Amino acid sequence: METQSDVEIRNLNLEKSFLAHKVLDVFDQNPYFDNSYQKAVFILGILVRMVTKKQYESGLKNMPFYEKLDGLRLNPRSIQKIFPDAIAKLIEYKANKLEAPALETLASRYFMQTSSYPSNEEISFTFAMGLSYGNAIWTGYKKIIDKEEDE
Repeated sequence: METQSDVEIRNLNLEKSFLAHKVLDVFDQNPYFDNSYQKAVFILGILVRMVTKKQYESGLKNMPFYEKLDGLRLNPRSIQKIFPDAIAKLIEYKANKLEAPALETLASRYFMQTSSYPSNEEISFTFAMGLSYGNAIWTGYKKIIDKEEDE
């Protein structure tokens, strides 16, 4: 069930973002995402996956951004460090100019709505789900873009 804040987020100027809509659909379809912080951390996982994909594509096969993730043992303080670092890297790597900012906006909005934090284990788990899902969603997005370019 959508809350008032979920409706407000859907009304953000995200209509052109494939990835943002996919993420919002995940939240709608999965009761696991019952608070804003979980949603923001999940999106951050997707953003970090975008960073590591860009690092890999640019020849950095070891994907150095992973060093900032402390073995995926995360807490609110580490999330506060990772979020601006991920945005900076996406800007540096000139990541998709529509999708990355749309996801950054969503994550920011959810972070702003946070009133309590889940456990560190739940934060780590949610972030790891975002990393994993980010791989699948980005692959699906690239296939759509490649298909449109071929047409």
